[in-house]
This record gives sequence, structure tokens and C-alpha cells, in this order.
Amino acid sequence: MSKISKRGRELFESGYSCSEATWIALNEDLSQEELNFGLKLAGGFGGGFATGEICGAISGIVMSLGRRYGRQMGDEINEILHEKVKQLMDYAEKLYKSTHCHEIRPEDDFLPFCAELVEKLLEYAEDLME
Repeated sequence: MSKISKRGRELFESGYSCSEATWIALNEDLSQEELNFGLKLAGGFGGGFATGEICGAISGIVMSLGRRYGRQMGDEINEILHEKVKQLMDYAEKLYKSTHCHEIRPEDDFLPFCAELVEKLLEYAEDLME
């Protein structure tokens, strides 16, 4: 278990949503103001957009990939970002047979499952960001 994946799991287990936990764990090098801004943005993605759609942990990681590989105003699209997002989606699909929260999360006692998912996806995300 890496430091970042462990931190993400701890954040999730302490009450942050899956999207918030992945965002914070991957971006603690930011200023407090920047980290909090991202946290506010990540808040709506937890629980698969609160509807069970795309996994919130994936969404927080995609936000983090965007932070590193996204474009600035006026720049061309960075295809590296799209490739890394595709790799993340493929990895999650391979592990869980879906990327949709309502399809992978157990209905009862889902917190332990999601804590492990956050941890596993963060470990993979670290490799994507190298």
C-alpha cells in the first residue's frame, strides 16, 4: 500500500466521499485554497454523481489527471489526458466489471468495499501520474 493510497483510504473512512478522498490524496501538494476549491468541485461526484453512475473515486482521479495533464486557456487539447483517463477506465472495468457505482457497490455495508476500491484505484492512479 502506497502513502497516497493509504491516505485516500483514511480520508474515505473518516467521512470524506470517494471522490473527495481521491482528490485530496492526490493533490495535497496544492495550497490550502487550491485544495479546498478542488474539494468543493469533487463533492458532487460522490456516489456516482449521487445517482449511482460513474464511480466517484474514478471522478476524483480524473479531476486529478486533469489538473496535471489538462490544458490551459487557449491551448490545444492534450491527448495524453484522454489516454490516461481511458487507461483508468479500462483498469476499473477490468477489476470491477463496470465503472458504474450502482453496478459495483454492494447494497449493504458498502463502506469497506468502497474503502478498498479507493485504495486500489489510487495505487493505479499514482502509476498513471508518473
